[in-house]
Amino acid sequence: MIPSNERGILAAIMRGMQRLAIESKMWQEVGVSLAGWRRNWDERIQFAKRTEFEASEHLKDDAFTVKCTVNVITGTKLEHPYGVIVPPSNLNQNLVDLLDSRNGADITFVVKGEEFKAHRWMLAARSAVFKAELFGGMKEKWTNTVIVEDIEAPVFKSMLYFIYYDSLPDFEETSDDDDEKQDQRLMAQHLVVAADRYQLERLRLICEDLLCKNLGATNVEITLILAEQHNCSQLKTECLKFLSTQNFKAVAKTDGFHNLIKIFPTLKDV
Repeated sequence: MIPSNERGILAAIMRGMQRLAIESKMWQEVGVSLAGWRRNWDERIQFAKRTEFEASEHLKDDAFTVKCTVNVITGTKLEHPYGVIVPPSNLNQNLVDLLDSRNGADITFVVKGEEFKAHRWMLAARSAVFKAELFGGMKEKWTNTVIVEDIEAPVFKSMLYFIYYDSLPDFEETSDDDDEKQDQRLMAQHLVVAADRYQLERLRLICEDLLCKNLGATNVEITLILAEQHNCSQLKTECLKFLSTQNFKAVAKTDGFHNLIKIFPTLKDV
């Protein structure tokens, strides 16, 4: 008598051999496709008998080559037949609406006589400086009304907007108007200082990028000094690249060049 565990193994082997025998028979009856994939779905696929295929020139050393043409269609998204349309996230807009409505605001900043209401939890979540001041060891010094020095009201307003929205829509596109470009540069310069003060890294990088895109002979001096004072390494690198080209002669003719040489003496060797 065969043990039960061995009977199970033997049965599995016999089932496998039976399946192979069936597949082998089907292979002999159907044959091998020589025509392959047809572009025209209405065209019938041609088959050859196994004996004919083995005698043909296609079979060499018990091997044959199949040539396939694959067309890759890009830019087309396959839609699932079922599903629910999910709108894009509007969390940022909801937070800005909360800022504008002042609902639940628990702190007021007074900047140059202008008041800005905000939420402590939001400020702490976005800025390590605000977190330390509002919920750390310095929280006893803070009241519900805080007077902010050394920053202009429009700059603080833009910074507050960024804290809630995580972007600056006015900076998304560089204006072609010279006056608007100048306004953007000035705002970016002030925001670099504010971002450095409150450790808003992304805001600082956004402003660095705008200043890089607007570098010129008349503003590279103040931009380089700003980068040096507020640890803007990428902005500083781009300013030095700007000065290392043919732009240097134009910069040397500006009124601020002598101040630049005092701060960066190595520029004399450029």
